[in-house]
Amino acid sequence: MAFHQLKIVASSIGLLLSLYACGPSGSATNAEGETSANTVRGGFERTGEIVGTVGDERATWHVLKMDLGGEIRSTANYSNPVGLMTEFTLQAHPGNSFQIENSVSVTFSMMNGNLVSGGALYFPEAGMFPHYGDHNDSVKVELETLEMRDGTAKVKGKATGTIYRLTDYSAEPDMGDSRPIDLSFDLTAYAE
Repeated sequence: MAFHQLKIVASSIGLLLSLYACGPSGSATNAEGETSANTVRGGFERTGEIVGTVGDERATWHVLKMDLGGEIRSTANYSNPVGLMTEFTLQAHPGNSFQIENSVSVTFSMMNGNLVSGGALYFPEAGMFPHYGDHNDSVKVELETLEMRDGTAKVKGKATGTIYRLTDYSAEPDMGDSRPIDLSFDLTAYAE
């Protein structure tokens, strides 16, 4: 399993645990207590979407964020693990709630302002496995816009290619079970 795939799985688990500890509010208000068209049940706010196809299924997935007492937790985030490298994980969910089943994730790395790698994942079931992921640069990520400012990044682009079924952390991808992807994203990511 590629590093970016492990990062997505770990990020998803961390976000789930944070949100579980906070508990769902059941309300449809933002952090200021205001109702907004982008605020959905549980206090999540939509901050963009990924639209496209996985296999021959077309869908729209939503990027969600929540303010946990002044700490923003988002399903689209970025970090600087090493010097001039910035890692992005853009995870989006079907419907109006955070759920793993049928979610998608686009990942990419930037170094010195240049895109150096990219990938994608699709989770067809409620657990982390099995899922579909890229293998040996089978997914190409292209950026149209990347504007980073004050702990947020406006990101617009697309991811296209083929993803393969993985059954666990140590398994090789099943090259006989693949799905084409064609995804476009337009969203806000938050610094970790």
